[in-house]
Amino acid sequence: MLGYQGACAGGLMGVEYLSVPSTSTAADVLRVVGEARQRQPEALVVAHSHDENQRLVGAVSLVALLQSDPQATMQVLADPEPVHVHPDADLTEITLAMAGYNLLVLPVLDRDDKLIGVLTIDDVLEAAVSPEQRRMRE
Repeated sequence: MLGYQGACAGGLMGVEYLSVPSTSTAADVLRVVGEARQRQPEALVVAHSHDENQRLVGAVSLVALLQSDPQATMQVLADPEPVHVHPDADLTEITLAMAGYNLLVLPVLDRDDKLIGVLTIDDVLEAAVSPEQRRMRE
């Protein structure tokens, strides 16, 4: 993917994710999720928010959005320092981050803190199992 090695975050990430302006309300975000029928569902369990320069400034789970005041903004609801990795992160770093913080989705940021993709737990599990192990299960 985009010239990244397959065994690093850049090579494993998907480019389908949800990122909205930090001024978006919970109702706005839920509407976008409801209309995102062509996106990978696993990537929609977390909504990311960005500032006017497209930098990642927060992340909030779909459950938290559903349970919040519909008029609350992402600035209020989102974790302002979401755990993330850069494209060169290896599988061990990715796995430790996801396991350590119990994440289903891990954002991948470029050096300017712009969201360029996400890793889902499915992506990581598939990468962790070798092709030989997969064949043995069949």
